[in-house]
Amino acid sequence: MVTWRSRSSTDWRTEVMNRPPNRARRVLDFLLDREGLWIEATRFEKLGGRQAWRTAISEARAHARSLRRDIVNRKQYKRIGKRTWVLSEYALVKVPHRKEAPLLREHDVAGLR
Repeated sequence: MVTWRSRSSTDWRTEVMNRPPNRARRVLDFLLDREGLWIEATRFEKLGGRQAWRTAISEARAHARSLRRDIVNRKQYKRIGKRTWVLSEYALVKVPHRKEAPLLREHDVAGLR
């Protein structure tokens, strides 16, 4: 049987502040220290967890937006023999103060009618 005890909000805040940083925070801190540099996805396994690093990047992306930054991804394909390997990289970039909506081309507007 689980016993619940009430805590004051001060105790709860103190407990949260004393916890070690979560995986998303570690990923974001890592990228903030290397802003603008492309980092191989394999480097995030130790920060975000072997099976959970993509989720950690996704959550860090949400936090980065509050700092007017975004985590972008690029893929490079490399052929070695008969196999093609994909190298995925991530970078933290600044977002302009105001993003303009892309202009719609004529054939895009036709699909909206």
